[in-house]
Amino acid sequence: MDFRDSREANTDMATDAIEALTTSTTPPSSDTSGAKRTLTARNDSKEVRAQLYPVEVDHSRDALLTEFGKDTLKDRYLLPGETFQDLFVRVASAYADDAGHAQRLYSYI
Repeated sequence: MDFRDSREANTDMATDAIEALTTSTTPPSSDTSGAKRTLTARNDSKEVRAQLYPVEVDHSRDALLTEFGKDTLKDRYLLPGETFQDLFVRVASAYADDAGHAQRLYSYI
């Protein structure tokens, strides 16, 4: 049934979902002892380990980027104080298995 045709809405499902969320939530822990929690490494594929490999950087490649491309990278992807080529090194290192692989990926980018 199309909602626009009948002007009726079946809100039971939405209400049930909201009620299920409110009843299944657990209250926040009331641990006021001041004990500090420590983060443990998960050592799985979902863990992000920033490891920059030594890559030979060519800053003259910035000239190959269009103004629109530069604006997009600045607006969305660059970290504070990072250059365009630093971004590409970071991406290549994130996907690389070793330094040689990082260099090849950087060259492709």
